[in-house]
Amino acid sequence: MENGETAEKLFGFANSQTQYEHLAANKLVDDKSSIQPELKRQVETHELELPEDFEVIAHKAVNLQIKDKADKVEVRLNPDAAQNETFKKLWRRIRPRTKFELHVDSDKLVEESIRFIGEMERIRPIEIHGYRAGLNIDESGISDGDEHMSVVGTSRV
Repeated sequence: MENGETAEKLFGFANSQTQYEHLAANKLVDDKSSIQPELKRQVETHELELPEDFEVIAHKAVNLQIKDKADKVEVRLNPDAAQNETFKKLWRRIRPRTKFELHVDSDKLVEESIRFIGEMERIRPIEIHGYRAGLNIDESGISDGDEHMSVVGTSRV
């Protein structure tokens, strides 16, 4: 780069692995990759020391927000709020950064699906209608000839 310009580039798998190994060696993450309280403290107090090759990204670590998974909150949807236009605008902005966890009762899902499918209007197989008409051309002019229509039904797959 010229004139002191810098270019941002992808950190990559190899660098990520090296950084993880550094954090693990310093017991800042455990065997399950869970962040330890000491890492959170070092980030918050700007004391986190990275390997020399990674000092270039140290400024990004200062802005990390490390959250305790135990503090997560379960949120239920308020149907009235969901229809509010202001909420919809907010939701479009935060949706990409939101993590979802769904709990599905599989047996109930299957039962309800069977019931709804049973109540659906019957879907008829596709039919192909073909029309053929003839023209008679003679000395008196053009007249219509025989007309034929055929229907081809398709079988269900």
